[in-house]
Amino acid sequence: DKDTNFILALTTGNKEDANLAGLLSNKIRILDIAIQADQNLDLWLMFWRKDTFNNIDLDVDAFIGMVQLDLATFGKQVGGAGQYYMSIEDVNLDYEDEDESNELHVSLYNADAAAKNAGATGEISVFVKYELRG
Repeated sequence: DKDTNFILALTTGNKEDANLAGLLSNKIRILDIAIQADQNLDLWLMFWRKDTFNNIDLDVDAFIGMVQLDLATFGKQVGGAGQYYMSIEDVNLDYEDEDESNELHVSLYNADAAAKNAGATGEISVFVKYELRG
C-alpha cells in the first residue's frame, strides 16, 4: 500500500523495511516484480527470511536476495508525465518466511545519487507475482 509502506525519505545507501502480510504460504517462488513510483530512482528490493532483517552477525542476518529496479534507466512514463513504471520478469527467487508469519520481509534500498522523497511526492507501489513451492 503506497500510503503505509515505503513512505519514508531515503538518502543514498539507506533502506526502509516492511513486513507485507498476506502470503498464501511461507514458502514461495517470486516470479515477477512490477513497480510504480513518483520518482525515477535506482532502487533495489532486498528480501529477508525473518522480520529481524539485516544484522552485523552473519549467523543472524536473514538476507535471501535482491532485485534491482532501476527506474532511472528503465522506467517509463506515459506521455512523458506522471509516475514511472517498470517490471522485471523471470526473477525466480526462492523465498522462505522462517518466522512462519506468511509475510514478505522486504526492504526498499535507495542506490540512486538523489534522495527518495517522503510522502505524496515519493510514493511507491510494488506488485510481486509468486507461486507456491513445497
